[in-house]
Amino acid sequence: GPGSFSAKTGQWARAGMTFYLQNTSNGLPLTAANTIAKVTMIGGTISISPNPIYVTDGSGLGVATITSTSTGTSTVEVRVDSPSGNFLYRTGPGTFSGTTGKWVQNGQKFYLQDVSDGKPLTSANTLAVTAANVQP
Repeated sequence: GPGSFSAKTGQWARAGMTFYLQNTSNGLPLTAANTIAKVTMIGGTISISPNPIYVTDGSGLGVATITSTSTGTSTVEVRVDSPSGNFLYRTGPGTFSGTTGKWVQNGQKFYLQDVSDGKPLTSANTLAVTAANVQP
């Protein structure tokens, strides 16, 4: 009926799934014409390769490829050291990679940020985080 309601999903719900609010009044069928609203779950992953990063020149700094995947977003950014840290790359949804220069330090973090529709670079919009393991 009319009103505001909510329901908790089970562990079967995954990023990229779309949920539809349907008008079934008077037996209306489940069709696009009877869709009132829809929402797609967002999500993402981020990884570093290689990890660990082995360096032999004594600098303690390495080079890595950062790979991110996002669903349910229109624009994401990879940021370094914090959700609003230095910019590495920006993409749309899907899987993308970017390579760093020789500046990656042990423990350095990379953040996958959902910036769709102008969302701010805050921890509330962080989809995933990973940390580099740099070894001599």
